[in-house]
Amino acid sequence: MFSIFNDNFSKLELAKFDDNYSVDKCFDDSSSDDNRFNNSYFSNNLDYNLDYNLNNITYNLNIKNHLDYYQKIEEFTEIVLSKPRMFIEDIILDYKEFLTKNPVENVYIDSFFEEYILELLYFGVLWKLYIKNALNLDPFYQKILAKLSNLRNKKELIGSSYKVQIDEIRGILATKFLFNNNGNKNTNNTNNTDNNKDNNMDNNGNNKDINKVDVSESIENNEINLINLKIDLLLKYLEATGDYKESLKHLNIWKEFFLNKDENTLKSYFKSIMSFVSFFEDYAKKELHIYTSNVESFKESYLEYHLNNEDIIFCGRSELEYHINLFGAEVMNKIFQKSFKARKKRVLLLPTCMRIPKTHKCNAVNDKLGLRCTSCNNNCNIGEITKNLNGNYNYEDNNHEDNNHEDNNYEDYNYEDYNYEDYNHEDNDCNDEIPVYIVSHSSSILSNLTNDDKTNVSIIGVACINNLIEGGWKISSHGIPPQCVILDYIGCKKHWTPKNIQTTINFNKLQNTV
Repeated sequence: MFSIFNDNFSKLELAKFDDNYSVDKCFDDSSSDDNRFNNSYFSNNLDYNLDYNLNNITYNLNIKNHLDYYQKIEEFTEIVLSKPRMFIEDIILDYKEFLTKNPVENVYIDSFFEEYILELLYFGVLWKLYIKNALNLDPFYQKILAKLSNLRNKKELIGSSYKVQIDEIRGILATKFLFNNNGNKNTNNTNNTDNNKDNNMDNNGNNKDINKVDVSESIENNEINLINLKIDLLLKYLEATGDYKESLKHLNIWKEFFLNKDENTLKSYFKSIMSFVSFFEDYAKKELHIYTSNVESFKESYLEYHLNNEDIIFCGRSELEYHINLFGAEVMNKIFQKSFKARKKRVLLLPTCMRIPKTHKCNAVNDKLGLRCTSCNNNCNIGEITKNLNGNYNYEDNNHEDNNHEDNNYEDYNYEDYNYEDYNHEDNDCNDEIPVYIVSHSSSILSNLTNDDKTNVSIIGVACINNLIEGGWKISSHGIPPQCVILDYIGCKKHWTPKNIQTTINFNKLQNTV
């Protein structure tokens, strides 16, 4: 077990991390999920705690004296969606014909031209950001990281100490084999120079510095015969990160589409795609930068505290990836709105970071779908939304002096400390018109839906920017039309802040959505 954390661990040891390998042979049970925050980079770095404040969060949609974000993103999205005719319309039409001949299941709810635009633009953005990393990733470690990612998501491991230890290993490997190849500022070691020299030599002793490969130039130099290989390597890199599971369902279809194209067609297509990406990047920087202006400064100042943690790639995303997620959420809201409103029942999913960061008795109940809010505390943003959305004023008397947090000086606590087993009411008598559920990233609410639910329910999801595209496609993959309201800012200490900060959303946007 312990040799796996050593720089000298062998490929034979890592090869044991197969999906069918007994986890008991790989891990001891010495650490628990309850301790993961105590051992985090935040709690162990006093400078981070002292220097960090709300001005350092990566994004903020509440910009004073500026156009309302939702009005801005609507206008922005309309402009972007009007541009494909200049760049990629022929590719989209070709792709639609491909889908007619090669139908797919569990990916698309319906055929939407706008969704194909999003997919192709997203593919181009990910190509621009990660293709050099993908070319430099050892195939062996790609497989190990992908297997570890799949292993951590096994239902029987959720909430166990094994999952924590898997993530510890993923963090070390991701930092070493994904992040360090990422072109980011190298903050964690001083010995990479010699290692890189070795890695950049081929079998004949020639320099093969793939990081310096200019992909656009390679296309211009008629190296297009390699492009399908590069697509495959890019998708394998994304798989290794563990952050793009739903996106890969869509992008793998595009990979099959590209495989059927001749050299000249691919060359023309990729020039058009990357031209569209360049337009999007420049226009998004101009229109959306005001909301995401701290992304790069966050990375420069605080990303080093995420080294050797499993969220190193997730928290290290570029501003361009924030912008494509904002665009993606608006596109999904647009295309799924009609089918969303046609459903009989709507469900609202709110993240745990919206709860009041103060230890108290949370009276959420466990019904068949998950943790359902009962509006038990009038200082909790989730309770407030539940109450106002449904006209439910049945508060318990929880507004004591010790629960008065108007100064926002909240105590730190672990969200996982709550024990909801005492509130397991499968047939609870909540009659909210729109039930509100408290979910985490690993929520099983979708898997708990019956076939009848999936044909009658529509879902409003609330998430931070980096989860928007993944979350929307995850819901739609179950045949459920999603709508999204974005967290105004981030506030969970697991990824972003030294202490949990109660997050908020634009309630007017939520009301207009439902």
